[in-house]
Amino acid sequence: MRKIYSAIIAILAPMMLFSASSDSKPTQERDLKKYPLAAMFYHDLYSKSLKTRERLLSTSKEVASHFTGAEVIVPPLKGFDRTKDKVDLDYEGDWKKITDVVRGSISFQNIDDLKKGVFLFHSKLPLDGIKDRIWAPTPSGYIDILALFKDPVNGIVGEVQFHLCHILRAKEKAHEIYERIQKIQRKAFIQKKTMKRNRNQKNSRT
Repeated sequence: MRKIYSAIIAILAPMMLFSASSDSKPTQERDLKKYPLAAMFYHDLYSKSLKTRERLLSTSKEVASHFTGAEVIVPPLKGFDRTKDKVDLDYEGDWKKITDVVRGSISFQNIDDLKKGVFLFHSKLPLDGIKDRIWAPTPSGYIDILALFKDPVNGIVGEVQFHLCHILRAKEKAHEIYERIQKIQRKAFIQKKTMKRNRNQKNSRT
């Protein structure tokens, strides 16, 4: 079985390493060898998501073109390390539940434009699982509309946020702190998992 995994990784590794669309540091081949099953799931998801990202980008730009001052952000696809961490932490290893490998946002100058933008986007790329945080803000007072969309061609589920421009700028500053907290949480989770695995291996020898 290990020989089969090694053969698969030998094929996948170059395809993963060349990627210019990942928002994380290039995935190292040793990471793929360390998590062969995760690498296979990610490669399938990644290859399909490239087209979905293109559809999200073109749809978002078209929507934004109808509103003065609207801005579009569609970052590169989420990288292997961050995707795997989220699948492990939030979805107990179920890769079918990940929804934000493809994600983007459109920001508007006012509430009226934002609402119209949501309906226009929905007419071009149907939305699902909408969270209206305008009328029900987060405890910190942050407001937006967060929604999922499903690519009609390949079935990939992505995430899109509809913001107000001035609030998005404030969010970007807060996001730096959020990223630091996430890194600490991920590191703690991995350390705990490693300690548990080592303990189990030690117990199995006794």
